Amino acid sequence: MAGSERVTATEPATPRVDPARQPDRRARGLPPLDITHERTAALDVFGVVVEPAEHDGDEPRTYLVVDRATGEAMLIDPAGDRARVLELVYDAQERAQDEGTPEPRVARIVITRRDERACATLGRVRRRLAAPVFAGAPDGGPVDAPLGASIDAVAPVGGELSLGASRVRVIPLHAGSPDGIGLIVSTPSATNGADQVFVGDAIGASGPPSLGRDRIAAMTLTMQLERGLLEGADDNAVVWRRRAGRAIVRELRGATTAWRRGYGLPATTADSPVWFTPAGSTLRVRRLHADPEHPDHRFVMFMIGSTVHGLIDPDDPFAFSPAFGVFPPIAAFLGLGPGDRSRSRRRAGDGAVRALHLGAGALVVPRMIHAALPGSTHVVVDIEPIVVDFVREHLTLPPGIALTVIGDDARAAIERFANEDASAFDVIVVDVFDRLTVPRSISSVEAFRVLRRVLAPSGTAIVNLPADPGSEAARVVVAAMLRVFPHVALAGPARVVDDLAAGNVIAAAAETAIDLDDVNRRLAADATPHVTLAGDDLRSWLGDSATRALHDA
Repeated sequence: MAGSERVTATEPATPRVDPARQPDRRARGLPPLDITHERTAALDVFGVVVEPAEHDGDEPRTYLVVDRATGEAMLIDPAGDRARVLELVYDAQERAQDEGTPEPRVARIVITRRDERACATLGRVRRRLAAPVFAGAPDGGPVDAPLGASIDAVAPVGGELSLGASRVRVIPLHAGSPDGIGLIVSTPSATNGADQVFVGDAIGASGPPSLGRDRIAAMTLTMQLERGLLEGADDNAVVWRRRAGRAIVRELRGATTAWRRGYGLPATTADSPVWFTPAGSTLRVRRLHADPEHPDHRFVMFMIGSTVHGLIDPDDPFAFSPAFGVFPPIAAFLGLGPGDRSRSRRRAGDGAVRALHLGAGALVVPRMIHAALPGSTHVVVDIEPIVVDFVREHLTLPPGIALTVIGDDARAAIERFANEDASAFDVIVVDVFDRLTVPRSISSVEAFRVLRRVLAPSGTAIVNLPADPGSEAARVVVAAMLRVFPHVALAGPARVVDDLAAGNVIAAAAETAIDLDDVNRRLAADATPHVTLAGDDLRSWLGDSATRALHDA
């Protein structure tokens, strides 16, 4: 049977909502299900975790895609708790009743999983819903037992299945995504004919926040693109994905970028050649289409592996994209800006500074300092100096920048500098990550004691910290800084500081008071609302994490 052939569910169809027969979670002392809901012009897409993991492991998810005009529905990957699967259907039916639209009826069940949990649940759900089952096979061939006994038809992976006026392709991503699948939806009568692409947790419940999980999920989009998820999508495809509870819409290859309840990265065009580091990471640059909100800038995305390490305009170091909010707080803490080209607020004399950068990235901060404080010198420490070689070749550095590159571990480098009398730096920037957290070796109390010895008396130390809702990873690093430095302040996008979104916050430390009035004045010019914290406000933000400062193991 062809993957695009229309299949009609056998009778009886999905039963109507019967409140008396629905699983009563409250009576069983269970919390309500976290059912996500996204909507295209023609379809509703629901998702739920059907078997929560006790630890940070695989959490099977089930999805329900409903054509609003007809109520025809597709259930994808029923697994785990049968009651949770049926509650997903019940919830969609209740929503339809409230909105006065046709109640969803499951016309087919689509299976991409092959594990025992899927097999065990499928038979019971299939009997309850009386719907035919489709399974995807890479070549459209047979499906192995025991799952094969429950299959009515086999469709090629990624083959089209009709749903109302739409065509849906289900792409299994279990090997590379914490959320299981991607969907490509084509509805010619809507969205100007553009495909709708649902990726990652845009179609799955986010579950309880955990260290690094949302951030890692947010980066899977790039990996999925590289693996060919969108090879079948048209050039104007729109991607929906969710990060920390916000859905993002972006146009992949068109000339504009659209935001929905959040921000998105602009579309990319031609890539640079891919370089490989000795550790096996990939380095690449993606040129971006013009951003309609910043028509005078041509942003470039620098990526190490699947992680974005810089989104910059090589011709203007102070052009900050709202899609990558790391640099405005750094510039504000260092007293750097495009208008006055002021000297670093912590440096007397001619304004030139000696800066130490732990972690190279796209060398954005050296660019900013060089533009505002000509004559400054920079020492860049990166355990993989090939990163700097790549940036030099593909992200042209400004002429005259004084840059010394050292290939070394960050902690080892600062300990060596601490033993050298002439190694006092006016600016130190810590921008080092290991699996999207700052390594303990450079964020412990002991590490900051060494860093303080390397910092000039009038200097400023800056630390870039990933921050996820519900995680204390950033807080314990700030707690360690407070154990060492007399003055510490924090700045970041308001939603990130308030634990409403994943992102980055910037911590600054100094021997003398940090002028937050000046920092706030500079941040007020940025399009993204920012929050700054110091003193009692910062300690209140730390909460119980204040007692859990990191130490060397």
